[in-house]
Formats: sequence, structure tokens, C-alpha cells
Amino acid sequence: MADKGSRRGTRTNTTTHTLEEYIGRPALLPGESEELFNAMAGAIRRQLDPRNILQQLACDDVVNLRWEILRHRRLRQKSVEAWFARDVAQLYEGIDLKVPTGSKLETEDNIVRLAFGAVSGDPDRREAAEEYFDHKTGFDRDIILADSYAAAPSVKCHDAKLNMLMRQHRQAMRDYEEMKAADARCDIPDAEIVEDVT
Repeated sequence: MADKGSRRGTRTNTTTHTLEEYIGRPALLPGESEELFNAMAGAIRRQLDPRNILQQLACDDVVNLRWEILRHRRLRQKSVEAWFARDVAQLYEGIDLKVPTGSKLETEDNIVRLAFGAVSGDPDRREAAEEYFDHKTGFDRDIILADSYAAAPSVKCHDAKLNMLMRQHRQAMRDYEEMKAADARCDIPDAEIVEDVT
């Protein structure tokens, strides 16, 4: 039997949340490294050395803006690479393509795979695809890459976002430095402030 003072069915929330849970890192996208984010965030935090909660919040703004900048640079590069691979695949469609063993590449899937080899993260695969491209087409890859860069619609979007993020980052850094300077002035004993005025 329950005591008179107890309430039936009442739950007590014993979960406590820390500030870090609310102001931590942004959601990472596929292909982004939590280790890289943590290393970058740690380096920035050590450099800025936040001393109180407001400085910590402002520091996290700087960290998250810097991560967004890196994200959009990476995504812009991937956009250009995808557009370049698409252009290479279109060039391959009109060419009699054969793998080194002599068998013909006939399926669209194989042509796309070969084209994406030119933008592979694997240096050996990339080098082999570039050599194959040079041998089969004789075109200057840089001209095609420049055209791909100019034609990729998402590049313009990422460039605009990067410009905005860079301005925000510079402002966040200025705000942080002003906050640190104001906090430092608050730490000066009143006697020293009076002496400076006279």
C-alpha cells in the first residue's frame, strides 16, 4: 500500500543533460569523419581558449562555421568531379573502348565506372584511368575539367554558400575576440581602472 504523500503513476525524470549535448558538433554527413571534426574542433578550442559559457558558445559557433566551410569545399569538389566524370563518359560513348585484356566495354555501367575512375580517390585507379583517357581520346583533361567546373550547377550554389559562410566566420571571430577583450576588462580590479582614468 502506498503512503498518503506518494502519487501513483508519477515518474521522476532523473536524466540530466550537459551543455555539451546541446551545443556539440553538427550532424555529420556521409563521408565526413567524426575524428577529423573532433581534431579540428579541439585545435580551434585550444587556440581560442574559451573561459566561460558565453565564450564556449561563441567558440562553438566558430567551430561549426569552419566545419560548414570545409563541408562545402568538399561538396563543391565532388560536384565538379561528378560533372567531369559525366563528360568523360559522354566522350567514351562514341569511342571503341577496350579493356587492357582486349575485350570490348559495351555496357553503359562499365563506361560510367571507367569514367569515374578518373576522379577516384584511389591514386592508382585514378592514374590508370587518366592514362587510358589520354591514350583513347587525346583530349586535354584540363579543358574538360574547366568546362565541367563552369557547367556544374551545384558549384555556383556551393560558391555562394562558401562566400556567405566565410563572412559569417570572420564576423564570429570578431565577435569572439570582442567578447574576450570585454571579459578581460571586467577582470581588472577597480583600483587599476581608476588609476588609468586619472
